[in-house]
Amino acid sequence: MASNEFEQRTAAARPTVQRENIASEIARLCETESSVRAQLMDAIGAFEEASRRLQSQLSDLSRDVDELRASGQDRAAGASARATDDPYRGLIRRVREVVQTIVPAGAIVAVVSRGDDDLLDFDGREGWHFPRNADGVYAGYHPADSDEALAHLELLRAKGAGYLLFPSTAFWWLDHYVDFAAHLTSRHTRIWGDRRCMVFGLDGQPAEQAPPPRGPEQRGFLRLIERHRHRNAARSAYP
Repeated sequence: MASNEFEQRTAAARPTVQRENIASEIARLCETESSVRAQLMDAIGAFEEASRRLQSQLSDLSRDVDELRASGQDRAAGASARATDDPYRGLIRRVREVVQTIVPAGAIVAVVSRGDDDLLDFDGREGWHFPRNADGVYAGYHPADSDEALAHLELLRAKGAGYLLFPSTAFWWLDHYVDFAAHLTSRHTRIWGDRRCMVFGLDGQPAEQAPPPRGPEQRGFLRLIERHRHRNAARSAYP
């Protein structure tokens, strides 16, 4: 009887224990859920904050890129405008175009450059200062007279110069060194002439060997010199 009574009490208590265990497990799961939910919310908050920071950084970066692009465009436009508006830079470009067009590759061009190396920067052609010293750099002065200019011309011809170029900034040589200008037209060939530059092919005879003809070419060139003289006289009359 005692055994049956114990079994009955045990059987009666078993559902209670099971309910307690279930309740405990439910409580543990709820606690775990709350913890996971809190962690998840923290993670979502951290992600949203990181996303906001990243978006802000991207906006700043995009703004910086736009500013750099605009600045670069402004600088490029300014450089282009300066190159377009600067007459001297235009002169240099024109001189290079003429040399590229009429002077064969590999030739040597002596340039009345006044020491500006940009006037010697030719593609596939070699530019020399006129006058220049023994080291090949600009001599730093103008010839004293036509005889000195002629002597230097013959020296450079002997060293290989095949062309002599006057940019418009050196056209005054044609007024100042009259005998030198006459020598060029009587003994060499003017292969190009416009308001930007003039080019002579140094294919004639040396000064001491050539006769002094005055053909149409020289007469035309002397007329050009005369026009320069008249222009200079007009400028001096109206300071």
